Amino acid sequence: MLRVYVVCSAKTPLQSGRAKVGRWSVIFDQSDHQFQDPLMDWTGTHGLMGQTPLTFATKDAALEYAHDKGYHVQSVPLHEPEMHPKNYSTRFTGKQR
Repeated sequence: MLRVYVVCSAKTPLQSGRAKVGRWSVIFDQSDHQFQDPLMDWTGTHGLMGQTPLTFATKDAALEYAHDKGYHVQSVPLHEPEMHPKNYSTRFTGKQR
């Protein structure tokens, strides 16, 4: 049985926008199907499933797809960063965090 991970995409560190945040992906685990090429010493796989993540709008849609296909699903919990509200005036009060 093929193992898949259901993960939520995070904000890219190089951009301030949140355009691709909240999309859920089904990522196929291909760690047990890897081989090492004896000539070039590269690591490869026999299939393309590990290179093709599937994206969904909601977590429920991603889980439903994985269960319908009969995959062993491992869901990664969503991590929300802590936001510390700051005022511009706190920079000049001497009382900083």
